[in-house]
Amino acid sequence: RDACKFTNYRSALGSNWAIGWSVFGVQSSIIPLAAAYLATGGDMSNSVAATLLASLAMATNSFGNALTQTFSGRFSDRFGRRVMAFSGLLLAGSAVTFMGFAPVAWVFVSLTACLGIGAAFMGPSIQAAVSDVIGTRRSGGQVLAVYQMASDFGMILGPLVAGLIADAWGFVPAFIMSGLLLVAAAFTWAPFRKARWPKDIADTDYTGR
Repeated sequence: RDACKFTNYRSALGSNWAIGWSVFGVQSSIIPLAAAYLATGGDMSNSVAATLLASLAMATNSFGNALTQTFSGRFSDRFGRRVMAFSGLLLAGSAVTFMGFAPVAWVFVSLTACLGIGAAFMGPSIQAAVSDVIGTRRSGGQVLAVYQMASDFGMILGPLVAGLIADAWGFVPAFIMSGLLLVAAAFTWAPFRKARWPKDIADTDYTGR
């Protein structure tokens, strides 16, 4: 209850729900299917091309994420949690939104790389923001459990809803909806929004940045 008085914690809950939906859920379910469809033009008899592009897209996503993780934590400490979370969510959200419009394979693969890079920017920064809220004077078990539960709920709901939308209306609206969730979450961390927190609860050196 005390943690919810922090702007950054409320932003982290909403963001982690969107991340669970779009980064973990849709990434593991809709993206491979869309890659396979793009590679074959809907003719799934060409299973080799479908498998190759789906594998390449997922591998490129992971590579971009792993490479960016090597310095994203340092950037979070230097520039602040909010700036990095905002940048990462905006990049990832934009990448997901435009995946449905990718005309050729290399554009689709490039967008999956951008998704991985965006996830590497926002992931450590949002986790660090939650850690800052917990501080050094309190136990953070319940705070972290609720934070993780938000992501799990998104991971359950995302593939179901996005899959139903893709089945009914195609990949484009499924990607647009999933991407816009991340973009909406990004603006809860926007630099022009001032973080607020209860001074009597937070650590004395807490800045909310």
